[in-house]
Amino acid sequence: MAFTVDGLMRLWDDLPADPAALEAAFREVYADPVVVNGERRTLPELVAMASGMRSVFADTRREAIEVVETPGHVAVAFRLRGRHVGPLPTPLGTVRPTGRTVDLRIIDILTITDGLIGAVQMVADDLDLLMQLGAVTLAGQDNQLAGEGLAGSYRQAHELGGCCSPDLLARPATWTGCAPGRRRRVACRRLAASGCRS
Repeated sequence: MAFTVDGLMRLWDDLPADPAALEAAFREVYADPVVVNGERRTLPELVAMASGMRSVFADTRREAIEVVETPGHVAVAFRLRGRHVGPLPTPLGTVRPTGRTVDLRIIDILTITDGLIGAVQMVADDLDLLMQLGAVTLAGQDNQLAGEGLAGSYRQAHELGGCCSPDLLARPATWTGCAPGRRRRVACRRLAASGCRS
């Protein structure tokens, strides 16, 4: 079976429960081995990764938003919706199941050889996912200013080193505030870039 975007979306949404059938379905779409974000993986390793994701997100549905094709390459921007039902490993640690439904936008850049996917470069917004799962909070909320939100963060920045002026305390912003040590210095530079002055 030649590669198609619709077939790829269906494969990942409706993974066969039988391991042999799952591997056979992947062999119709992927080369063996396949390179994923620069790492060479055997097909059984890719199948194991897919099975692991099935235990993390349930009721998944993928919807292609835009497809761009050139000889030997296909770029697919798609939406992924699913319910978080299992432990999710992330660079910041493992997120326990939340039961929340997520709605993500992902881009896959595929290299196609002889009708099979030989390489994948996947780009996803991990921060957006963590925010939807409620797994990230504002920096500095583990101190006495935890209940003061962004105003507290700016006040903490001002008191720790004068890296923001008092008029910023009530200014709407999305930045998370200063933290001790090197992170505070980086934070102050970010505040300065956004209009904050010592």
